[in-house]
Amino acid sequence: MRLAFLSCFLMLSIFVSFRDWYKGLCLAIPILAVLERRDIPRGLFDIDGLNPYNILLVFILIAFVLQKDSRAASFTINPNIKKLMALYFVLFLTAFIRLLLDREDLQNFYYAKNMAAPSLIDLTKDEFINRIKWVIPAFLIVQGCNTPERIKLCLHSLLATGVLIALQVISRMLPTLIDGDDLGDRALRVLDQTIGYHRTDLSGVLAGFAWVSIALLSTAQSKLSKSGYLFAFAACTLALFLTGSRAGYGAWVLCGTLLIIIRWRQLILLGPPLAFLVILLVPGVLDRMTVGFSEETYSNQALKGDELGTVDEDGRDLYQITSGRIVLWEVVFKEIRAAPIFGHGILGFRSRAINLQLNEQKAGAAISNVGHSHSAYLDLLVDAGYFAFAIVFLFYALVLLQACKIFASKDSQPLQIAVSGSVIGLVVCQLVAYTAQGTFWPHQIATFMYCSIAIFLSSTETLSNTSDSFSEHSNTESQPRPLWTQAKA
Repeated sequence: MRLAFLSCFLMLSIFVSFRDWYKGLCLAIPILAVLERRDIPRGLFDIDGLNPYNILLVFILIAFVLQKDSRAASFTINPNIKKLMALYFVLFLTAFIRLLLDREDLQNFYYAKNMAAPSLIDLTKDEFINRIKWVIPAFLIVQGCNTPERIKLCLHSLLATGVLIALQVISRMLPTLIDGDDLGDRALRVLDQTIGYHRTDLSGVLAGFAWVSIALLSTAQSKLSKSGYLFAFAACTLALFLTGSRAGYGAWVLCGTLLIIIRWRQLILLGPPLAFLVILLVPGVLDRMTVGFSEETYSNQALKGDELGTVDEDGRDLYQITSGRIVLWEVVFKEIRAAPIFGHGILGFRSRAINLQLNEQKAGAAISNVGHSHSAYLDLLVDAGYFAFAIVFLFYALVLLQACKIFASKDSQPLQIAVSGSVIGLVVCQLVAYTAQGTFWPHQIATFMYCSIAIFLSSTETLSNTSDSFSEHSNTESQPRPLWTQAKA
């Protein structure tokens, strides 16, 4: 039944794409919510990579080339952001080339797992083509997101994806609400196996989508639309806390605090009752947040006599608190110091066989069996060194700085508030979640963040030349100033 529905949706999206490629793109984005499920085919006709999303993306690109859009976007991206984006791509390309040149260094990692080392073709497919494709939607959005209607359509497409992900998480995690199952244990066992995304990845995007829904409230024209946005916020927030990811909890709190300080100071009083409501509805959240802080929640390593020396003077088990990362990161830092400027190339964790440097008897097979640093920041340092780290940090910092200025401006129109608030929500939450999982190289779960940045960059000229027809509060006698102009004001 699911496959039949997906097939019908795919054919409808292809049909829509050849009438309007941009609408087809907005229909393609929600597919990411179910793409990694086990009941979704990885490849049709035994052709690897021929999945629904890739098929639809190819048709959208064909439609994009065939349709000569007279309304094609024409605007100037902030020159500093443009330069950093170019450097970002050059760094990625350089790190990939280094991977190909040093691919023989991967053999030890894969041999230890009784697996064959990937071939040149496999590396090119997985580490270049399959990464670049996740940036294509953002590129297309920049080209076509040129009217308020299209801006809001894309924002709604992103939010619909977030709600669809949230509903799946809630349905899979209901036993933690009904039967009192252990939150962290069930999330670790169930979410990755059913939805296909790691709980930390899910928590980062759900936290971001929660605040996207609040940002979109500024564009609501009716009680029904307001109710829809509030429902999206509630669903994404509940699903976030059901993931059991402390990185996601922190992302939600930090992003919400930032948005409240900048513009929504009146919402600060809702913090304590909302926190109480979450703990009341999901008791496992408090248990998950306090794990490792008492002897009752110590890890096996700590209970065996603190073999790893991770229990500090205050009696906190740092191994349990960091889910074993503190042991892993000690070895990662050593490899970073070995090549601090330019790193070891993409998959540096594997080429340096960092997992084999861990004492398996002490750290446990779960830690010594990993294939990455469990921190996007450390992985970036291992792969490309401090130079790339500085470029990437500056890129996201500049995007957020400009978005915060627009979000705080009293002259911003409702749709500008929605756009800037959305990019803040998705980028900040993703960056916080990166402390525990992910990579700064293009990847699937970050597609939503890339799309929000694309909407933000492309809306500069669009919203400066077109009145905001979506808000009942807009002033038809005056046009909103350009986004970058407001940022400099």
